[in-house]
Amino acid sequence: MRFSLSVVPFWDPADRVPHRRTFELCRLAESLGFEGVMVGHHHFAEGQISDPLTLLAAVAAQTTTLRVATAIFLLPLHHPIEVAERVATLDQISGGRVSLGVGIGWSPAEDRSFYPRLSAREN
Repeated sequence: MRFSLSVVPFWDPADRVPHRRTFELCRLAESLGFEGVMVGHHHFAEGQISDPLTLLAAVAAQTTTLRVATAIFLLPLHHPIEVAERVATLDQISGGRVSLGVGIGWSPAEDRSFYPRLSAREN
């Protein structure tokens, strides 16, 4: 049986390395035998991260066997070629330890921010 951990990134703006606790948790998960960590993706939502691929690159650089994954990456909010390039780079950085989960999202605030013309039609 394999286990992964879903991580809500810890962020301490007073720390010189604001995601230090997240990195510590990921290294601990790896040392305990977890197969991977997953990070969600949302814009404008407290406790969520708007750029999980950059955070996962830092996690990958600090671990050796831990798979790094997006729990769900909101693909429709980003250009798919840019996402593919970023994920390919992350896969190279991690030595092939990336999993990408994608979804369409559910947040009206994200929809309004990324697709203002569609939101105008709703009114």
